[in-house]
Amino acid sequence: MDQNEAGSVSAKSASRLGLLVRIVPLLLASVFVSGLISVPANAPIGVEIAYAEESRATSWKNVDECVWRIDDDACLVIKPKDGVSGRLTPPTPYGEVRWPWESESFSSVRVEPGVRATNCHQMFYKRVVIDGQICQGNSDLVSVDLSGMDTKSVRDMADMFYGCSSLTSLDLSSLNTSNVEEMWLMFYGCSSLTSLDLSNFNTSKVEGMNSMFLNCSSLTSLDLSSFDTSNVKDMSTMFLNCSSLTSLDLSTFSTSNVEDMRRMFDNCSSLTSLDLSTFDMSKVESTIYMFRGCEKLARIYAGSLFSYTHNGNEVKDSIGPAIVGGLGTKIEDVSLDDGSVNSSWIRPDVPGSPGLLTLKEPKTIAVTDVEALSLPAYEYTGDAVTPSVSLAHDGKSLVDGTDYKLSYENNVEPGMAGVIVEGVGAYSGYKRIPFAIEISGPKIDLSSTKVVLSQERYEYDGKVKRPGVAVSVDGALLVEGEDYDVAYSDNTNAGDAKVAVTGKGNFTGTATASFVIDPAPLSRATVSCLSTSHVYDGAEKRPKVTVDFGGRVLAEEKDYTLSYANNTEVGTARITVEGRGNYCDTVQVVFSIEPVSLSGAQVSVSQTSYDYDGSAKRPSVTVRMGGKTLVPDADYSVSYVDNVAVGTARAVVTGKGNYTGSRSVSFAIQQPTGGDGQTPGAPDTPSKPSNPDTPSTPNNPSKPSSPGSTVNPGVPSKPGQEGSQGGIPAAPAGSWKHDSAGWWYAYDKGGYPANVWANIDGKVYRFDASGYMLTGWIRVDGVWYYLDSSGVRAEGWRSIGGEWYYLRPGSGAMATGWAQVGGTWYYLKSSGAMDHSGWLYNGGKWYWLESSGAMAEGWRSIGGEWYYLRLGSGAMATGWAQVGGTWYYLKSSGAMDHSGWLYNGGKWYWLESSGAMATSWKSVGGTWYYLKSSGAMATGWAQVGGSWYYLRSSGAMAVNTWVDGVYWVGSSGAMATSAWVDGGRYYVGADGVWQK
Repeated sequence: MDQNEAGSVSAKSASRLGLLVRIVPLLLASVFVSGLISVPANAPIGVEIAYAEESRATSWKNVDECVWRIDDDACLVIKPKDGVSGRLTPPTPYGEVRWPWESESFSSVRVEPGVRATNCHQMFYKRVVIDGQICQGNSDLVSVDLSGMDTKSVRDMADMFYGCSSLTSLDLSSLNTSNVEEMWLMFYGCSSLTSLDLSNFNTSKVEGMNSMFLNCSSLTSLDLSSFDTSNVKDMSTMFLNCSSLTSLDLSTFSTSNVEDMRRMFDNCSSLTSLDLSTFDMSKVESTIYMFRGCEKLARIYAGSLFSYTHNGNEVKDSIGPAIVGGLGTKIEDVSLDDGSVNSSWIRPDVPGSPGLLTLKEPKTIAVTDVEALSLPAYEYTGDAVTPSVSLAHDGKSLVDGTDYKLSYENNVEPGMAGVIVEGVGAYSGYKRIPFAIEISGPKIDLSSTKVVLSQERYEYDGKVKRPGVAVSVDGALLVEGEDYDVAYSDNTNAGDAKVAVTGKGNFTGTATASFVIDPAPLSRATVSCLSTSHVYDGAEKRPKVTVDFGGRVLAEEKDYTLSYANNTEVGTARITVEGRGNYCDTVQVVFSIEPVSLSGAQVSVSQTSYDYDGSAKRPSVTVRMGGKTLVPDADYSVSYVDNVAVGTARAVVTGKGNYTGSRSVSFAIQQPTGGDGQTPGAPDTPSKPSNPDTPSTPNNPSKPSSPGSTVNPGVPSKPGQEGSQGGIPAAPAGSWKHDSAGWWYAYDKGGYPANVWANIDGKVYRFDASGYMLTGWIRVDGVWYYLDSSGVRAEGWRSIGGEWYYLRPGSGAMATGWAQVGGTWYYLKSSGAMDHSGWLYNGGKWYWLESSGAMAEGWRSIGGEWYYLRLGSGAMATGWAQVGGTWYYLKSSGAMDHSGWLYNGGKWYWLESSGAMATSWKSVGGTWYYLKSSGAMATGWAQVGGSWYYLRSSGAMAVNTWVDGVYWVGSSGAMATSAWVDGGRYYVGADGVWQK
């Protein structure tokens, strides 16, 4: 099966998982969170309510006169609030558009009928903050249905599909663009679109088309013949990086109001020709890099109103090397010493004024492209040679004087001459037809003649190399241009270059020679590391470098490669720069990785309080930083301060290796609590609750029987658990047929089903394009189905190839992601196979899948630890959770905590061995503590059962001692009232105060 296709459904289901409901850090009597649940007044601070139902879709939310939500299939749905008609306007001002769904995840969009849009600016933007940076675009979006949206009032469609890099098709036939003024960046980054039908677009009011198709790198064709561009002012970067476009006809464009065309076709590296014959450049201020990176662009048609404007030296590298002018002028004919082309050559190629463009006036045919019969050689007579020519276009012969007129060049003396054809009427531009004028008599063949070069070896410097040529015959030195012509090839880049000497006049044949251009050594380059110092974070550091060779900044991968060593741990790392292509040798640069400070580390100790006993206390230390637990001795050392006497002790963590600096954490050493050893009379010790019940293991889903095999020659046998018609009408009456290719169904009145679903006798079958019944896995319109051996479409659970799959009842479509079957949730992998591997991490939550595949809920004992899976959602709980009226604390790993004292949210709690949070009186280690109804350990005065007790700062109940110098607490801990105390020496009144 197609894993990528199946995975797209899984991505949708992941968005179904609801958000945890968290309690604000105040104990409120009754707080309703998100309208879902009531929070108990005694809930501990920071608790997560474990029994909250988690929605698998967002609720409907308002936006202007419409409502929206993300449904169970991760689809953004927008519809009128009243179900009939509603205006859709973003809730923020123009220029600061922020649609309410911009932070949501959705993979498709459906706008229902009646939605009246007023602004489509950034309509499907998705803003995500990653490492503090705002990332824009929507790479999750794979399909859009805008058929219900009325856009006749929309003026702004800029950024509408910005960054929708997963869209492979886009139906915009329903859009009304008659009032749109801005289309800049409209399809920016739609890098998976291969075609785009915009034939219905009315662009008569559009002023901005800059970057409209920027980075649409997969577009292979684009028909813009219907575009009205008469009001457009900005076309800069309009087709930048449309690297798959092979042709682009812009002969209908009106550019009389355009002011900016910079980088318009930059890096359109597959374009072979461009028709700009209608371009009026009278208002254009910049054409910088207009054709840069157009490596295959061989022909640019331009009219007399075309002009190329530039700044300074920016013409350099601004046009591709394949370009040829209308009369044959090539880039090597006009290139400067550094290989660049002066802007004066980016003009039509006409007699007496060579250029690199091809002249073609609007609505005419370029005579350059007409077919011409080649001319023979003519004998030299001393008179002008004026041959006629034969021209044709699309099978029609051109007429001299009506369609063209002729002129001649170099047509008297021996050598190469030419007929210049100038188009007239329906034709425009020029064409050169060469012919030879030869002296009668035998010619000398130069093909075996030695060619002597003035230099046979060069070092690459980016410039064209043209060594001088000397050719001799019988000791006589021939004359270039009169006796031969010279042509060079492969004479810029490193490698073997070639020279061809072709005879002319009294000489014929071609002699060749070669010379070498050696790669330039990087040892002469200046190499700089862009970032010379990094701070350790456990990840590889791969800073970029700049390589400057004589003022030319080299390009990575093209001119050199980078490799790294020792670039993770603290120390000195190395970058090796190795030349490639036109450069050779290696150069090394270094950068440093500095240790990271422990100032941001989280340091905790295994025990925060000790009773004094005269020995040194050394609790173990845990150090976490950046989500990682550091390794003692390797990452840090521990020392202790004041860790013997009563008071505040400290564990000091000092970084080592990849870490530096220090952090400390305090713990207490306290005087042992006094007392007479008697148990308080009032409170009872709470009984120890039992472990939560172990839930029963659910059964495997029932396994349907395998479908029967086809019986020849009757109708295919009836499979089990199949046969839903799924809304497919019954097929016409007929009968099953069989031949060597397979089974097919013949209608009684002629014909048979082909490439369709067919409902035959209440069962659904699929037939291929030839009409034969299919079996096994098939994919239709991007959806997978399974047909049993008898051809019937399967539904429900199926065991196939050792894996269980769920085919949705009614449609037979293979499910992926979460699916609820018979009241139980299951998770189907992107391949469709049921997951039964235990722990599943999905949508930022952990779930437990039984061996049957069923999603677990409630308590589960796994690997010796207890976990609580939320009822209804199955999500693993962490933090506080109330189950059956009892509070439990689940660690960040999800494991139930039953370790005794727990410090959480600035409070101490006691967890029984069963995990249950204790309340009321608790005796721990011979000392009594009082846990409030919230579970928090009490300190200070507390009234319990009508008596007052004093709990020390450690929580220990005070006994047989004076408190605050005026109150007496006895052996039970209760404050005395109206009694003689302390051996009968003092009297306390009814308020407990000592009566002096």
